[in-house]
This record gives sequence, structure tokens and C-alpha cells, in this order.
Amino acid sequence: MVATKKNELAKTELDAGYQSRFLDELKRLGGHRLPIAPQSKSGGKGKITFGLNLVGANGTHGLDYILSEGATRIAALAAFLADTTGSNQLAPFIFDDPISSLDQDFEEKVVERLVALSQTRQVIIFTHRLSLVAQVEAVTKKWEQTPGMPSIKPTLTSLQRLAKTAGIVATASARDLKPESAVRGLIDNAITRLKKHQENAEVEAYEALGKSACSDFRIIVEKTIEFILLADVVGRFRRAINTQGKLHKVAKVTNGDCLFIDDLMTRYSVFEHAQSDELSSSALELDVFEADVLALQKWIAEFGSRAS
Repeated sequence: MVATKKNELAKTELDAGYQSRFLDELKRLGGHRLPIAPQSKSGGKGKITFGLNLVGANGTHGLDYILSEGATRIAALAAFLADTTGSNQLAPFIFDDPISSLDQDFEEKVVERLVALSQTRQVIIFTHRLSLVAQVEAVTKKWEQTPGMPSIKPTLTSLQRLAKTAGIVATASARDLKPESAVRGLIDNAITRLKKHQENAEVEAYEALGKSACSDFRIIVEKTIEFILLADVVGRFRRAINTQGKLHKVAKVTNGDCLFIDDLMTRYSVFEHAQSDELSSSALELDVFEADVLALQKWIAEFGSRAS
């Protein structure tokens, strides 16, 4: 009698509660059109396990055969969140590239859900995708500007690799700084150190720092295009277009500006992107690199003071 009552309670509380949470999470993640639903299976003595079934399926093929990799990931994420949010525990969430294999619609919904979760618990995300970083920033910024929405302040930490040592916390990444500050950092830090390595004939240290500095410079040029040349009207990995108080700045752009930026992007892409091992690598010409960095610093200052 006790076992029977326990099974009945499990059926009404665990079964119904989990299925409701799963469908809610699936909807929040943008998967409301996926033809899937949880199905419970009694494990005896009040224990219930769940599986996912295709709704209206006539064949015998499983989910992994029918659903795409992205849809399967959404279903798995919904199942995970339905399980953990029902435990009433506020333990931190740790995700490793949660938007892998997802299209942009799913990516945006997943990011919105993770940001919402951060209201009640710590959410830690590991990723190498700039699109994920940009979307988290876009969602939190949108909420900050929307009355009645919570204010979420994400913290970004960049990890670097130095020789064979990985996981080094970067104190200041070129991706995290504004172009003006990043350029000044290259001049005051990287170029100064490069000159010392050159004077002391420290070839290995010079080459390693030179490649890193050129890669950072390429990133800075990208951010210069996004935030200065285009005034943050359009942004990579972002659907929204910000025109209010910004669009008039784009009118300042001349063909000369485009040629200048295009030249820097082209010449320094080799340091940011992997190259064939068959290509011979040439040592960084420090005089040329310093001149390019100073030229970009001068252009940023001039463009900022230029009348619209």
C-alpha cells in the first residue's frame, strides 16, 4: 500500500512537474516547434526516469536519426535545465560552448536563457566563440535599457597560452579594451619590450612577442572598424542596428579611410590566421610595425575630431 501510494505521488509530482518544466525550457530555448516530448518510465519504488519521444512519429527511428545536431543539443539542454531547476538548488551552472552546432535563432534564445539564469545563480561559460561573447553583451545591454528588466553585469576573463603553458589569465586582452587604449598599450608595452629583445639579440623571445603583438594589432584594427569607422552602428555577430545618435558619424568616412584600414587588415591578417607550414616565416620588421601602430593611433585621433 505504501509503495503504491509512493508511485502515485511520484507520478503526479515528479512526472507532471518535470514534463511541464521541460516543455517550458524547450519553449524558452526556441525549440517549441521541435516534435518531441518527454515520456516517463517507472523504475519501481517511486522512481521515475524520462526519455524523449518524437510526437506523431510512425517509424521506429530514434531522435538521433531524425533531429539535427543543433536540435538534439537544444533538447538535451532543455532536459538538463528542467532537471536542475526543479531541484531548488542554487549551485553554479558551468557550460562549455553551449551554442555549438546551433543556428543563430537558437543561439540567441540560449544566450537569453543563460542570462536569465544568472539572476538567481552564478553562470560560468567557457567559449572560444566571439559570437557568444557579443550576444551576451547585446542581451545584457538590451535589458539594461529596457524598463522593468534586471540589470546583469557580465564579467569577461580571457585565457592565453604561452609556449606550452595554457590557461594563463590575461590581465588586459586586445579584445577587451577600446581601440584607443589597446593601441596605447601596444606602444607602451609590446613595442618597448620588442626593442629591448632586439637590442639584446633575444631572437626567440622577439619572434614570440612579435607574432603576439601583430595578432593583437589585427584584432585592434577589427575593433577600430566596428567601433570607430562604423560608430558601432553595425557589429559582428549582432543582428541589431544601432542608429540613434550614431548614424551621422558614418558620414565622415572617406575612401582614404577605407584604403588605410584595408591595407592594415590585409597585411596583418597573416599573423591572426593560421598559415601553411610550407611558407617561410619572416622576422617582424619592428620599424614598420611601430610606424603602422603610430599611424593607426594618429588616424583614430584625427577621425574622432573630424567634423561630421
